[in-house]
Amino acid sequence: MIKDGCRSQADEYRRARSAFDYEKTELDSALDDIDSSLRSVSSSCEFSFGSTARGGQSGGESPCRILLRYKGRMPAEKLVEMCTKAGRSAEQCQACIQ
Repeated sequence: MIKDGCRSQADEYRRARSAFDYEKTELDSALDDIDSSLRSVSSSCEFSFGSTARGGQSGGESPCRILLRYKGRMPAEKLVEMCTKAGRSAEQCQACIQ
């Protein structure tokens, strides 16, 4: 009976550990996506968010191409807002995401 209780607790621990590992992987992936988005918008709109925790540089994509890549993943208003803060006109930014 005691062995069954220990086995049950060990199984519960393994399930909890597995769930934790999965969720951590998902979180790391989401953080990488956010970091990549910030670097891309920063690069394309010539706007600095400061250093990003995960580092790296995006490729030499055109600003419009990068904005289009995040169209639907970030609100258009936010993309235009970041783009205009970088010194581009609202019309230029809107034209990119149309």
